[in-house]
Amino acid sequence: MNIDKISVFIKKLRDEKGLTQEQLAEMIPISRQAVSKWERGITIPDSSVLIRLSEIFSVTINEILSGEKINKTNEKEVNQISLTLYNDSKKKKKIIKILSLIIIFFAFSFLIYYFIISYRSIKVYTVSGNGKNVELFNGIFVRTKEKSFFRIGDFDILNENYKIKSLSLYYIDENDKKVVIASKDDDSILFIDYYGYNEYLDSSKIDYIIKNTYIEITFDDAKEKFKLNFDENYVNDFFITKRNRNITIKNDKKINYELNFEDIEIINKIKTNYKLIDSNYVYTIDDKDYKKTISYNDEAKLIIMTIDTNAEKEIEKYIYKIDSKILMYNNYNNNEFYLFRDGKINCENCNSQKSKNIFNNFFHDISLTLN
Repeated sequence: MNIDKISVFIKKLRDEKGLTQEQLAEMIPISRQAVSKWERGITIPDSSVLIRLSEIFSVTINEILSGEKINKTNEKEVNQISLTLYNDSKKKKKIIKILSLIIIFFAFSFLIYYFIISYRSIKVYTVSGNGKNVELFNGIFVRTKEKSFFRIGDFDILNENYKIKSLSLYYIDENDKKVVIASKDDDSILFIDYYGYNEYLDSSKIDYIIKNTYIEITFDDAKEKFKLNFDENYVNDFFITKRNRNITIKNDKKINYELNFEDIEIINKIKTNYKLIDSNYVYTIDDKDYKKTISYNDEAKLIIMTIDTNAEKEIEKYIYKIDSKILMYNNYNNNEFYLFRDGKINCENCNSQKSKNIFNNFFHDISLTLN
């Protein structure tokens, strides 16, 4: 198919009919600019326009596409133009199909590759620990493919005469040797670890390290060391973000938000209503998607733990120390931590209404188990 021959042929047919470009355009109908482009060899008419042109000029579509009328010398060539166009079109469709399959293959391969390198590539751990004279909470360890972030957290010193002088973070290796990760002459450790040269943590041994990490605390005239607990509370193993709803115990009875756990009658009621399991008094509430466990032990601690039964992971926890009247709340999905002392929030930038709801929810759930 020769586009120049087609353009000359269309102009010739138009002239023979005594039509201007505007008149021909109106008869089709189409824009004058389109007719002009045909006659300048820029474009050719599409299939619907070819049918209309063949009617106007009394020629076959094959004659238009071959750029000449049929005669004895060119009859075979002109009549084969449709078959040639069909074969060309078929080849183009085949090429487009192959290219589309190649694009889809590479796109799918990239998605698989991205999934493999990204799936479970981010893990967030909360860090805690208990010693004789100090408790560690609100620590966080974030682990990615390329680097990690560590914050030691906050300390609750049980002995008023002790003050932290320095910290040493270390782990015990396979040969029972002490390997220091970081040390500070104050009560905070924070670092961002880029894997490779001079890294804090051996990136090839992180799973081992977090299971064997200890902290040594130096006070003015004493030392204490204990093992750290790294509790995994988030990993990017979901395609769709799952929002967890807050569950509470449903009951229409009046709730007491001013429970005095130093009252022996309340403690006796807890022991009566709860089930004794391994030195802990336990009360369990099962929901369709969540399980809430309330426990009390003789160390004067009340703990409410909520577990997502579908994901099989802990999503929030309350710890209330009766002796010191300290309430700690962790939301592991949102990485939120609230600390209350004698009912007052110990946080300058915390949402006051939200903290009030969190505080009340604790006493709400405990109170309902005592009715």
